[in-house]
This record gives sequence, structure tokens and C-alpha cells, in this order.
Amino acid sequence: MVKDVWDMIEDVREKGQLRRRVIKKKGSFVIIQTSEEDPFFFLDMGPYLVSREVRRELEIAITSTSDYLWYLVYDGDVLIAFAALEMGEPMLLRHAYVSPDYRENGLYKRLLDIRLSEAKRMNAKTVRVTAGPLTVEMFKESQFDLVKTRGKYKVYEKRLS
Repeated sequence: MVKDVWDMIEDVREKGQLRRRVIKKKGSFVIIQTSEEDPFFFLDMGPYLVSREVRRELEIAITSTSDYLWYLVYDGDVLIAFAALEMGEPMLLRHAYVSPDYRENGLYKRLLDIRLSEAKRMNAKTVRVTAGPLTVEMFKESQFDLVKTRGKYKVYEKRLS
């Protein structure tokens, strides 16, 4: 009998191997914080890491290092959105993506807010993001300052302290 992902996660949690923290639960939705050290990280992210559609939309390959904190959003046991926060100074907002069926309901903005809160909690002074044309307005509305322009991309920063 094949276990579902959540049962396997519970088995790993009981053994003290799980590196996940639940950020928020609402109905069938759950947002977790994790890293690539999580035994299930690549299982969960695998389809997105190899997806041509996702890469085309993000216009960059998804990467991860031990300096990344990942925020994964599930509807039940289906991964529907993700975003990363890269440690350093400034902290970098990386690889935010929401599956097409779940767009237009504030998930992207929620992932931004969670990463900003986490950066503040970790005493970061500044966060930086490179934004494409579809997200520029959201970063302006979130009071990020334009630092430079690279072609169609805008680099924004926000002081946290």
C-alpha cells in the first residue's frame, strides 16, 4: 500500500528528520517553511524544477542552495505555489510562482508578506528582488524602492530596519 505524502512526512517527523515549519493553515490550504535539506523538498518541487512552462514564465531556472528558505503552499497534498528567501545582506526574494488555477486570489502577495516577515524576524536590514513586468506594480505598492533597471527587469529594495 502506497502512503500519501502527508503520511510519509508524519513518519519522518516522528523520527526527528523533518525540517518543516507550518506557517499558516486555513481550510485545505497549508503554508510551510522548509529548505533543500528537507527529505521531501525535491519530491515536492521536482515537477516544477523540470517544467518548461514554469521556467519560461519565471524566465530563469529554479535553483536552491543551503542559504535558501522555501515557502511551499499546498491545497491538500498538492503543491500549488512556492517562493524562496535567500539569506545574506541584502536578503533576496527568489523564485515566486503560483500555479495558474490558483492565481488572482492573493497567494503571490501572501508569499511576499511571509518572506518580508521572516526577513524582519531574522533582523535583515534590506531585502532585494528582481521583478518582471507582471510584478512591478505589486513591489511598488509594497513600498519597494527602484534601485536599477536591466532591460525589462527592475531591481527593487526595501529597508526593513
